[in-house]
Amino acid sequence: MPRLSMVAWVASATMWCAAAHAGDVVLDVRNVTSTEGPLLGLLFAGPEGFPSQPDVAYAKARAVALRQGSRLVFPNVAPGTYAAIVVHDRNSNGTCDLSWPIPFPKEPFAATRGARGVMGPPKFADAAFRVDASGAVEIVTLP
Repeated sequence: MPRLSMVAWVASATMWCAAAHAGDVVLDVRNVTSTEGPLLGLLFAGPEGFPSQPDVAYAKARAVALRQGSRLVFPNVAPGTYAAIVVHDRNSNGTCDLSWPIPFPKEPFAATRGARGVMGPPKFADAAFRVDASGAVEIVTLP
């Protein structure tokens, strides 16, 4: 039993230290042309699911769309490499609407680092940025 208690203490201390060194990721969103509907943000910790699979995103954020600009905040993000996508959900349905039969977003969207896709979505590597223990601030400009 004492051995298990020591293992549990070390594990909890490790998690506390990791949380203590996590910072906020802030996305300053520019070129918001309408106040209809919220801004939705997805933060990804790797290329899997980027940018279109919210279920595998590392974190999600939501903010009010303001013409002078808005901020999406992802709190307590561990240091590492991330990429984010922002969608202006103008009809407030909680998702990025796609056209049919060719799936292209109907609502304004943009990725970090100005990444754009060519005949498809942007690549994680093109949108990736580093987060250190103090966090990160990225500018995302909607089209």
